[in-house]
Parts: sequence; structure tokens; C-alpha cells
Amino acid sequence: MDYYKLGAPKPIYCVGTECGALLNHVSEFKREGKNGSQHIPAHFRLAQKVVHADHCIFKTSGNDSVGVDLSDQDVASALKRGEELFRIHIIDTDDRRKIHIKEGDFVHNPNVNSVKKDYKAKGRKSTYVKTVQSLKEIYLYGVNNPVARNKIQLMVNGEKRLWNDFFYSVGQYELLKQKIRNEGVVKAAVIGKVNVVRLPSNLNPFEHIEFYPQKRRFGSDNYPIVKLTKSMNSNLFNFGSRVLFYGGFAIETNSNKQMITAAVGDEFRTIVSSDSQVVEI
Repeated sequence: MDYYKLGAPKPIYCVGTECGALLNHVSEFKREGKNGSQHIPAHFRLAQKVVHADHCIFKTSGNDSVGVDLSDQDVASALKRGEELFRIHIIDTDDRRKIHIKEGDFVHNPNVNSVKKDYKAKGRKSTYVKTVQSLKEIYLYGVNNPVARNKIQLMVNGEKRLWNDFFYSVGQYELLKQKIRNEGVVKAAVIGKVNVVRLPSNLNPFEHIEFYPQKRRFGSDNYPIVKLTKSMNSNLFNFGSRVLFYGGFAIETNSNKQMITAAVGDEFRTIVSSDSQVVEI
């Protein structure tokens, strides 16, 4: 069941017999730890100061109190407070390939505690960015505050990147292409205007989204391309709409899979497998 495709219904209550505890939806995210990344599937969590009924089958045993960092707080509020470091914990296509936790196992053995929680700040820690909507908040804040954005850093897979080295709109496509050529796959957020939706064919069974290119007087034009997995619907990308999309960007070297021929320009691309990677600007 996809919570957002159902319209993100609220309020949500526990279905345990005569329980009715208020729940909050938590999007899937990554948690960084000393032993590497842990991928947490989407789940429901008790609202603040709410507990399950004693007889509820969903009540779990464990610690009576769990601390929750400042990093769980809203990104927009963090920007207003003047915070400058944000940790990117959005699940993209590459991350989904690494997930080994099965949804069914997670339901019976959850890694996220659902017992009563005391929401206490344990030191000042950077804010988690768990949704592409929050990423949009940071992007728009930087656009509207060009001086402040020079201090904003985003931590991706343990690497700190400046705002200008993470968000790429049409004028910066060449910079991103060169970064990909130098480093390989690059995690980034690209902002583009939808130009062409390419439908599946016998030669290529996947839908592709082509964005308006960066036109260059000298050198090749640069085209961002999104490849959609078969579970995705191109309706997310309306013709002429301006969107922000997040993922690991690479250069397709197989000419048979390229959407843009070398005679027309250069392309760099990512794969989108979930609407949690895309938001309209």
C-alpha cells in the first residue's frame, strides 16, 4: 500500500482491538551509523505522548523512553533557525537495490521502536532531509537567499557538499557533467523543465523523460535524462513543468541506450523508481 498514492490520509489510528492510538506516517529513509547505512522502510509510528492500549497486539516491549534528535525536526524550521548542515537521507533507486530488509520481516521485527517516547534533544545535531519536498525547501531557500546559501552544506553518504555543488539547474549542467566524468556516479538534485516524454519501444522498453538542454555556444549542449522503471508512471512529469529530481547521475556509454546522439549533444541521466524522488517546483 502506497500512503502517498492514497492521498496521504489523516488522521491514522491503530487498528488494534479497542486501541485507536494516533499514528504518524514515516517515509522510508536512510540512517547513518558507525557500521554503515541502515535502510528503514516506510512505517507508522506513535504520535507524540500517545501509547497503545495495554492489550493491543501492536504494543511492543522495550525501553520505555527513546531520545529523538533535533534532526527529526522540520527542515523549514531548521532553515529559519539558521542551521547550515543538512544530512540527505532520501532513498533513491541505487539505495533500493541495497535494501535487504523485507517489508514483512520489518513488520514482525521492527528496527524503529514504537513504544512511548520522550522527545528530548541530545545535543545539537544536523537536520535529516528524508523527503524530496524538504529538499525543495532547501533549494528554494538558497535561490531566495544567495548569500546564506554559500554556507549551506549537504551531507551525502558521509561527504559534505556545498549548496552550489549539490543543486544543478540548467545553467550548471556542464558543471555536473564534468563532475560525473571525474568522479563517476554523482548524487545530486537536478532542476529541469520537461521537454519530451519518450514512450517504450521494441528497442527500449522503458519510458524516458528528456529535459530542455543547456544550450552552449561552444561545446556540446547538455541534456538531463530520467529513465523510469516499469513501476513508474510518466504522469509525474507533465510537459512544460519544472521539477526537481534526486538520484545518482551517470553518463550512459552504451550508444544503443542513449536518448541523445553525439551529433545533437551530451546526456547525463538518473533512474527514478519512486515518486519520492520527484517534486514539482
